[in-house]
Parts: sequence; C-alpha cells; structure tokens
Amino acid sequence: GIAKWLLRHLDDPNLLLWLARHGGLLSDELGWLIGHRLDDLVKMERDGKLEELARIKAKSPNAVPRPSMLILWRLLISGRVKTREHSFSLYRWRDRFICKDLTSTARLELREALKPLILLREPFRWPPDIDEPSEDNGIKRIAECEVVLSSEHVHSTLGDLRLDPNWPTALPELFSDFNSLLRDALDLMREIGRADDRNDHSYLQHPSIIAHSQNRDFRDWTALIELTRDAWVAVAKKCPDRARLEAEIWSRATYPLFRRLAFYAAAQPEIIPWKTGLAWLLAEDYWWLW
Repeated sequence: GIAKWLLRHLDDPNLLLWLARHGGLLSDELGWLIGHRLDDLVKMERDGKLEELARIKAKSPNAVPRPSMLILWRLLISGRVKTREHSFSLYRWRDRFICKDLTSTARLELREALKPLILLREPFRWPPDIDEPSEDNGIKRIAECEVVLSSEHVHSTLGDLRLDPNWPTALPELFSDFNSLLRDALDLMREIGRADDRNDHSYLQHPSIIAHSQNRDFRDWTALIELTRDAWVAVAKKCPDRARLEAEIWSRATYPLFRRLAFYAAAQPEIIPWKTGLAWLLAEDYWWLW
C-alpha cells in the first residue's frame, strides 16, 4: 500500500521534507524497504543497467532519486535527521551529573545529548526573475540543511557545567567522546557539501579555538569544539604523552578544524616541541600557513 507508493516517489523532495516535518522516524520495516530499494537502484546504475532504470522512470517519473536526494534519504533512514524524538535535555543531564559521578551510563547519555544531526527545512526560493546561483544545483535546491545537536541551548548549559567542581575531573574521561562527536559533525557537513579536506567553514562559525569575543556561539555544534579543546587541556595536565599523541593525530586529520586544534596544541610548548609545531604549520607546501 503506502510503502509501495512511497518507493515510487523517492525523487520527490516534498515527500522527504514532509516526513522530516512530521517526525521523520520511519518504522524498521519501512526504513529497510527504502534502504533496500536505494541499494538496488545504485547497483543498477553501477552495473550500467540504464535501460532498466529508464523503464522504471517511464512508469514512475519520481522513482529514481537524484544523487542529492539519495544522500538525504540515507541520512533520514539512518536516524541522522533532527526530529521531535531527538529533543534531549542537556539541563537534566547536568542536574544528574551534579548529584553523582560520571558513570558509564551518564557518559553514553551525554553522547546522545550531543549527537550531531541534520535539520532539514524548506529551501529558500529565489524570485522567478532572478537566476539561482549555480552552486545551488545540489542539495540546496531540495532543502536547507544545518548541522545541529540533539539538545538545544548547549552553550549556556556548558557554562553552568564548567562551574561544577567535578567537571574538570570528568573531562579527561570524555575526550574521546567529544573528539568523535566533533568528527561526526564534520562528516555530516561533508555529506551535505559543506566541508571537504581543505575547507569546513569552521573559521566563520567559530573563529577562535581559545575563548574569544569573536566566538558568538550562534551554532550549538560549535560547543563540541570547546568541549574537545577543554578535554584535551585536561588530558595534557593528567597525561602529557597522551595529549601529545592526540595532537599529532589532529595534525594529520582530514578537516581544517582539526588542524586548527593541532595548532592550538602546538602553542603549548610544554606538550608539543616548537620544532614539531613548526613542521605542522609548514606541511603540505605551506598550505596551512597561508
């Protein structure tokens, strides 16, 4: 019934946006059906079965999703699109943390509360007498996408957490979690065309790795930068060798934001030798210097 009808409209942006607006959480069966159908269509194209694809489109013009729609469907069925079900409360987590130590359950709950997601909105429509910018030919024609977190108002809640005397003790244990969540956020940006190996626009949304008035905290996801930084500093105090290793991993990471974190670490001479920091800065034919 409805499932078969939906599979004939996988290239309809209105359907995908409607699902996102009305909860976005698909049943396991429906999610499996969509994923299986997407796999079949991708395999047909990879195997060069263009005539078969043409026959499918002749019967149902919206049955074969364009590449940008394929990306958005994958995000939706994998649970990476923000829905009402993703409204975690970091405030409640903070209150529980104040009352007890960082347990394994509390750490996992914090990961869920800070999970990066994609928020989908109706795309901006240009007036009919104005040509759309050529760079909008992909996902931006279908939906306005923004990386957000499961929780909201994250920066203000973290400000309260930093006042808790137990927070500095918990930070070294949370470094791997924060670092991984930050990578997840950047990977999502790559999926929607907002990041690559040379540019992730983090310098616009969070200009300074250290605390600075230029950091306006308009985007909740940038809290992951501060958390990763603070956790690394806590690790450096507890275990300098581990902090040095983590900074070296940053220096070879894919996204510019991790390079920026590596340069922040290199400014701590008691952890990173100055020659090492200079080598990071001059790597790849001085790309990161300029």
